[in-house]
Amino acid sequence: MIAFLLVGLSSAAPVLVKPSPLLPVPNECARSTVLIKGEKPPIDLIVDGVVSCDAVAEPTSSLAYLLAMEKYADAADKIHQLEIKKANDEIEHYKNKLQSQNAIVPWYKTPKAQRWIGRFEIVALVGVVSWTSWNIQNTTGGRK
Repeated sequence: MIAFLLVGLSSAAPVLVKPSPLLPVPNECARSTVLIKGEKPPIDLIVDGVVSCDAVAEPTSSLAYLLAMEKYADAADKIHQLEIKKANDEIEHYKNKLQSQNAIVPWYKTPKAQRWIGRFEIVALVGVVSWTSWNIQNTTGGRK
């Protein structure tokens, strides 16, 4: 069921594709031209007193807004890529942490085994010290 959901979500997500430049339309102007209030349009736009090509006069503030939105979209894309990289790094970190926590620990390195090993070391140490002092006491008659 989880696989079904993942496939469904991945197929529903839109894929952004950068648009390619369009082919020129018939009768369009060959270049962008600035139109200034109170001045005549450039001479190459007028033939026999009428405009010779098709164009759209875009208000300056609207064009500035579109350019600012393009910069904003590029910056948002860069931030999004950084967030994706950070998320992937976190996934790798937690995968490694999970693998290390799920790794099989040899029996002698477990806390319970370490406690028992320590107990046996103490018993052995007490035994060696007791045997040594008993041996010294019995072989020398208590004298050094």
